[in-house]
Amino acid sequence: MKQGREPREIRVMGEHGGGECLWGPEGLTDGEQLGLSAGLRRDLVAFGDRWEANVPRSVTDDRWDGVPVMSRLVSLKYAVLDRRPSVRRAAKAESAAMRALGESLAARVQAEVGPEFVVTYQH
Repeated sequence: MKQGREPREIRVMGEHGGGECLWGPEGLTDGEQLGLSAGLRRDLVAFGDRWEANVPRSVTDDRWDGVPVMSRLVSLKYAVLDRRPSVRRAAKAESAAMRALGESLAARVQAEVGPEFVVTYQH
């Protein structure tokens, strides 16, 4: 890192639409421009795909946005469905697994980009 320069921040964070899940101060960041290895870039894309596949439907169901009564009914539907113990256990386990994987990927990105960057994982 050049003398006197603050390290730039990069976050590993899930994103709708997949991709490499790398965020800089200006938004999505490209792993190729950062000089990341092809293997790490593939693992980041796989992480993004897994994240998107496991985002609860209650988060992405926006069919009735702007229609208050229907939006509320959809919210209530998911509140009832999400009370099932098996759903809660599975969601909790997947969340823990994704956190561990995301933190591991952030450490790998940090190792490849060096001290010019501070890499964190945002769950």
